[in-house]
Amino acid sequence: MSMQQDGLNQVVMNKVHRMIQNKSTNVQATMQRLIEEGNIMQDYVAPIGVNLRQQNRQPVINFDHNGHVIMSMPEGQFTLHDNAIYHLAEKMGIPTRYLRELAKGDEWKRSLAAQILNEHSGWTDRIRVPIRTVGNEVRGILSDSYRRLNSVTILTALSKKLQRREQ
Repeated sequence: MSMQQDGLNQVVMNKVHRMIQNKSTNVQATMQRLIEEGNIMQDYVAPIGVNLRQQNRQPVINFDHNGHVIMSMPEGQFTLHDNAIYHLAEKMGIPTRYLRELAKGDEWKRSLAAQILNEHSGWTDRIRVPIRTVGNEVRGILSDSYRRLNSVTILTALSKKLQRREQ
C-alpha cells in the first residue's frame, strides 16, 4: 500500500474511533439490538409469483391485511416492514411509492395493497427469493445474489481492533 493510502486508512480509523468514543452508549445499544435480532432472525427461500396464465398453481405466498399488510407463508404469517413492501413492489413491477403509501394507510388502503400484491403475484413469473424475517416481521425480500454477513462478528472484530489501538 502507498503512504497516501496508509494515511487515508488512518484518518478513517481515527474518525470511527472518535465516533465510537463519543457515542459509545448508542454503539453498545446498537450492538445489543443486533445480537437480539440475530437470535430471532430467519431466512427463507420462497417462490413469489405464479403466472396463472401459464400454470395451474396456487401461490405459496398470499397477502392479507389486519392492521398491517401480512404475508402468509407455510412457515407462518408475518407483517411486512416498509423495506419489504418496497422490495416486493420492485420485484412485481408495482409502483413502489404507491404501494408503500397504501400499506401505511387506512384499512381500505391496506386491503387494496394486499389485493394488488395477490393479483400481481398471480400474474408475475414465478421467481424464488430469499426472505429475511426478524421475529414475526418480514424485513426484506432479497436478491438471489444475496450473501448473509454476520453484523455482530464484523462489529466485534472492529471493536477489538480499536481496543488494541488504544493500548
